[in-house]
Amino acid sequence: MKKKGEIFPAGMGWLRRSRRGSRREQEVRGMEMPAFVEKIAEELSKAAVYTENEFRKIYALSVADPIREPYLLSKMTPEGVDCYLVWKGVKEAEYSRNDKEAGKIIETNPLRQSPRPQAPEIATIKLKRVDEVAEQTMEWLFPQYIPKEQITLLVGDGGSGKTSIWCDLIAGVTAGKTTILNQNVTPFDMDGEIGNCLFFSSEDSVPMVLKRRLRRAGADESKVQFIDLADENFNLIKFDSPQLEQLISDNKPKLCVFDPLQSFIPPTVQMGSRNAMRQCLSPLIALGEKYATTFLIVMHTNKKQGTYGRARCADSSDIWDIARSVLIAGNTGENNIRYLSHEKSNYAEQEPTILFTIEDSKIIYQGTTAKRDKDFVLENAQVSRSAPAKSECKEIILNLLGDAKDHLTKEVDDAVKAAGISTGTLKRCKAELKENGIIKYRCEGYGSNKKFYICLNSS
Repeated sequence: MKKKGEIFPAGMGWLRRSRRGSRREQEVRGMEMPAFVEKIAEELSKAAVYTENEFRKIYALSVADPIREPYLLSKMTPEGVDCYLVWKGVKEAEYSRNDKEAGKIIETNPLRQSPRPQAPEIATIKLKRVDEVAEQTMEWLFPQYIPKEQITLLVGDGGSGKTSIWCDLIAGVTAGKTTILNQNVTPFDMDGEIGNCLFFSSEDSVPMVLKRRLRRAGADESKVQFIDLADENFNLIKFDSPQLEQLISDNKPKLCVFDPLQSFIPPTVQMGSRNAMRQCLSPLIALGEKYATTFLIVMHTNKKQGTYGRARCADSSDIWDIARSVLIAGNTGENNIRYLSHEKSNYAEQEPTILFTIEDSKIIYQGTTAKRDKDFVLENAQVSRSAPAKSECKEIILNLLGDAKDHLTKEVDDAVKAAGISTGTLKRCKAELKENGIIKYRCEGYGSNKKFYICLNSS
C-alpha cells in the first residue's frame, strides 16, 4: 500500500495523493488503491475540463469554503499542472446527486490551472522630442473662463440659474451677443466668427422652457440644434457613444452642452469610480480636439451642508479633475442676487465672482465681488443656523417681559442663557428689539449700587 505523498504511476501520467492518508480514505467500498488509481485514470480520460472558479460556481462554493474529504490528485502535463478532485461516496449527499451508486467513482472533476498566457507583442511606440513641437497659445471660447476644445463644468444648486447661464452662453456663440462672461467685449472678437451650438437636456422641455430662455437671451435659433427628449434615440447619447461622435462630426458645433451630467453617463459606469469616470469622459477630450468643439457639462451639487468648492460636486468629485475650468452658481441670500464663482482654471488666473439676477428668464449682470463660493456657503449656513436661535431668544425675552414690569437685566440674561441661548445671540437679539422700539432700558443708583432694568416699551 502506498503512503501519503507518494507518486502513483498510472495510464494518464504521474498522479500524486495530497490529502490525508488514512486507510478509510484509501478505499472506496473496498477498492484497493492501485485499482482505485487506475479507475481514476480511466475516468479522467473521459472527464470534461473545468477551471477551479468554474467548478466552485457549479457547486456554489465560495473561495473560503473548504472542499471536504475528496481525493485531490494532480497530473503533470506539458502545458502545466492539471488538478483533479475525485469525490468520495461518504459525501455524495452534499456534493453529488444522490442517485449515484455506492462503490462507484462519484464525480471526476478536473480543476485545470490555466497555462501562463503568452506575453503579447510589444507595440512599437514612437517618441517625439520637445523641439519638434510648435508652441501654441491657449485659445478661449470665452476669455479666461471657458477654454476652447476642452471640458468646462457648471455646478449649482437647483434654482441657482444654471440653465439660464448656458442659454446666455449659447446666445453669445450663435449671435455674437455680450454674455455674463463678456461684459466688455463680444465673445468672438478674437476670431470674428460665430458658430453652431448643440445641446442635450433631459430636464427641461424645449417648447415650454428652453425656447423662451434662448429667445430672451438673444440666441440665433437657426444655429441651435438639439434632440427632443421624446425621441427614442435620446437615450443613445452617452459621452462615449458613437452616435454622439456622429452628431458632432456632421454638425461641427462650437459649443456642446450636456444638462445634467448623470443623464449621459453609460449605465455600466459607477460615478464613484475614479478610473471608470475618466475612461467615460476621455472621449470628449479627443472629440474636442478633433472637431474643434468645446464642451460644457452641467452638474447638480450634493446635499451636504457646509460643503463648498470641489466637495459640492454630486456623486463624483473626479469630474472636477477632468474639467479644465469650473464655474459654481449659487444664491447670495440677498435681494434675489445670485453669483457665478470661478472656482478652477488650469490655463489662466481665476476671474472675480460674477453677480447677477434673472428677470423674465433673462440674465442681468450686477457686477463682481472678491467673494468665492466658500464665502457664500458659509455665510448662508451661519444664517440658517442662527435664525432659529434668534427667533427662540426673542420669544423668551418677550415672554419674560410680558407682565409689563421692570426686570433686572441680569435676571433676564440668566434666564435666556439657561435656555441654551449663546451670549452672542442674546446680545444681537436685545439690540434688534431695542432698535425696533420693542424694549427699553433704564438704570437706578450710583457706583457699585447701580442697577440696570429692562422692560417692554409701552409706547
